[in-house]
Amino acid sequence: MEKFEKILGPEKSETLTKLTEDFENNFLTKKYPNTDLSESYWNFMVEITQQNFPNKNELVSEENEKKYISSGLINEKYHYPDSVWVKEKEIVSRWTYKDESGKIKSYEDSIFIKSKDSVKIDSLFALEKNKVKFNYYGNYFKALEAAKSESPFINLYYTYTAASGYASVSSLLQGIKDYNMEITGPVERRVLVLALVY
Repeated sequence: MEKFEKILGPEKSETLTKLTEDFENNFLTKKYPNTDLSESYWNFMVEITQQNFPNKNELVSEENEKKYISSGLINEKYHYPDSVWVKEKEIVSRWTYKDESGKIKSYEDSIFIKSKDSVKIDSLFALEKNKVKFNYYGNYFKALEAAKSESPFINLYYTYTAASGYASVSSLLQGIKDYNMEITGPVERRVLVLALVY
């Protein structure tokens, strides 16, 4: 799985490793004592599907949460609009990214404004400004693509993410069960932590 780490980059890869170690050592092992790592992940995923989701500060420390942001790992996974404005009867968002050759490109999307109520327009504007999408142009997705042939679980996660930018926990559970997948490798666990916590 060297490709995964190489594409993600040393700082972001180290941040992801620290997030994973924090999650496993300070949450999973305490919540599921005397249970092996694979079974602990499984139990946690089952609990999430039953709407038993703990607060994020229980899953990773504040220090590692800050590192997730400051290292830029968050921007590898998610894509934020760089500008949002109101134009006649719509709110327009512009999204900028680098293509494969490194050229900066952008695209726009918009939502139609039905109401003339300025309070509703302001709240819609705020929602659009804070909207996030899965970053198909970032190194995280490229790293997943490079590693998918080496791991059935990464391939499953990549397939769901490529289709919709999201892999539901119930879908991942079903895939792990149906294909008897291993989720104990270091890259599988790191991808799973990003999927479950962020």
